[in-house]
Amino acid sequence: METQKVLIQTQSAPMAVTDRAEAKGVLSPPAGMPAIERVLSVTGSATADAKPASGAVSVTGQVTLLVLYKEGGRTHGFTAVADYSREVKCPPATEGCLCSVYADVGDIRYALEGGAVTVGCTVILRCLCGTTESVQALSDLGPDAEELFTDIECREFSQLTDELSLKDDLRLPRAASGILGCTAYCRVNGVSQQSGSATVNGQLHLDLLAAGMDGLPEWLPFTLPFEASIPLEKQADEISGDVMLTGVSAELVGDDTASVDASVTVRLLCGRKDTARVLADAYCTSCELLLDRRTVRPCRLFHAVTRGNMRLEAPLPAGYPNAERVIFASLRPVMGDCTAKDGEMQASGTVYACVLYLCSGGELHAFDCVLPFETALSAPMMKEGMGIFCHADAECVHAGGTPGAIVIQTMLDCTAVAWETSEKTVVVDVTEGKRRGGLYGPVVYFPSKGETPWDVGRRFGVPLAELARLNPGADRALPEAVLLNLRRMK
Repeated sequence: METQKVLIQTQSAPMAVTDRAEAKGVLSPPAGMPAIERVLSVTGSATADAKPASGAVSVTGQVTLLVLYKEGGRTHGFTAVADYSREVKCPPATEGCLCSVYADVGDIRYALEGGAVTVGCTVILRCLCGTTESVQALSDLGPDAEELFTDIECREFSQLTDELSLKDDLRLPRAASGILGCTAYCRVNGVSQQSGSATVNGQLHLDLLAAGMDGLPEWLPFTLPFEASIPLEKQADEISGDVMLTGVSAELVGDDTASVDASVTVRLLCGRKDTARVLADAYCTSCELLLDRRTVRPCRLFHAVTRGNMRLEAPLPAGYPNAERVIFASLRPVMGDCTAKDGEMQASGTVYACVLYLCSGGELHAFDCVLPFETALSAPMMKEGMGIFCHADAECVHAGGTPGAIVIQTMLDCTAVAWETSEKTVVVDVTEGKRRGGLYGPVVYFPSKGETPWDVGRRFGVPLAELARLNPGADRALPEAVLLNLRRMK
């Protein structure tokens, strides 16, 4: 039997793994800044650089920490970094495989010791790795076989990255004496493809913390649009992307102008489709065929971006006075469980919040808290049963005080890697078995409910064309009694 084979390459369903790393540092104000009398708050954000290898992902990165403190009745701030590294065990990982890593800063612990701030923080690492599966499947057994074919939709995925620098001068609503610090994140609004390139449009959400002329901090939110063009070696059939902020800084360049400098990593997921026609089943009229079958699970990957409103209520610590005015609310969401439903994502997780506020007496207070959340987000591309891997950022839209608590209106920005997996059985090898014998001559067969012409033809080893000739219309529906003419050797 002269067989032919075709190579099937499919993306496997990725595996998500969560791990933790620790970042530590001793942070001191830069030269020229006053000494620390009292630490108000420490907030942070993390970057991650991933290198997959056999069975693991090596992750290195930095945590950027914003320290706010008091000295002489005025508020000051400075930024410092702490390094971390971690080898995350991930069985599917191989060198060069598709890999995404998100790093979130969880718990931050700090203490003032000898004029410096000793900081330790937990970095929550979530890795997603997927590999390519290659299968040699049979596509033809020659003229002596009856063949049943199936089409396998193959996808080849690749990742492209690009670095983008964002610079802008922002007009402040009023004069300031300095910039205490800033926090930011970015999101994708859309990805389009042109001949030879892809364009990513997005927004940088920036929270400036300025020092007012009265010495009190002031929270100033801004939104900066950006666009990145990335060359493509080949046109993609499917393309999506996400962005990761890798650095941001701001300085006062005039009484009412701040210069902002941000660096952004843009990541594209490019998919190319192909269809392979291979054997799902086969039989021979002269002998039995022993088929070696294998199940393949082609996977479709894409990024999904969605956002939705949430209301968070942060209780005041015992002994803290009620808030007259909220100055700043820094939010660090960490995603937990995410489930795909038809048209939406259901997500839960934890928000690490840092709140800075003024009480009625004019005293500045700050506290940290951990707030669980559950929410449903509209996502038209989602289907029940899809795999999903989510990352979230949060924008504080408004924060105000109520008796005993701070109420925070939040916009949750979610980026998800979603995947849809199908399952098909293909024939990868065949061996000729014993010669067919037994029945000879005309046979009437009464098929069972649900049997198909293929089932009958395979059972008796008769050509489908002969079955159709003796039973007109049998290619559409089998009659109650099927006529067969077996011409085998006795």
